[in-house]
Amino acid sequence: MSSEEWIRGCLPLPRRNLDAFNEPLAEDPLVLERVYFRSSSETPLQIASLVGRTNFAKEIIRRRPEFAIELNKDGFSPIHMASANEYVEIVEELLMIQGGCNCSDCVAEVTFRSLTALHLAVKNNQFEALKVLVQGHIGGQLLNAKDSNGNTVLHLAITLKQHQAVKFLLSNQTVNEEVEVNAKNASNFSLGCL
Repeated sequence: MSSEEWIRGCLPLPRRNLDAFNEPLAEDPLVLERVYFRSSSETPLQIASLVGRTNFAKEIIRRRPEFAIELNKDGFSPIHMASANEYVEIVEELLMIQGGCNCSDCVAEVTFRSLTALHLAVKNNQFEALKVLVQGHIGGQLLNAKDSNGNTVLHLAITLKQHQAVKFLLSNQTVNEEVEVNAKNASNFSLGCL
């Protein structure tokens, strides 16, 4: 079995069963690297973040934290993937990484469509992921970041009628002080018009 087949084979396993995951790692500590270099598109952490395998993601983060900052061919990092799918535990784990692989910086990374992890959480109606990201001490620059259509996270929340997200963004005092309510998007829509 190839390394890539092994990692993909582990993902359907029950979330608590790490034995099948750890056994090949004990035999070959470089198996995660082999998967990464053989795969032209995704790291094992990206795969685990995409499908919500929290225990696998935690173990990969423990062994290879540098995978947290890797982008796939579409410009998505593991935190983008986990945020878009509301895998809150994985988002929290990624935000806790310290040192040279600080994933808090990944939140600000943009995809090829200029979407941040915050944009993806709102765009995919993932309120809990949005809360975790914002409560992870996100600054005003990121809250006011614009996608390729000029939309901030608040623009998206209003446009998509995500009332809970809008209320959270406007009622949270720290966030409210940072959000540019008069920001205009590419359609010249300003939040101050509300």
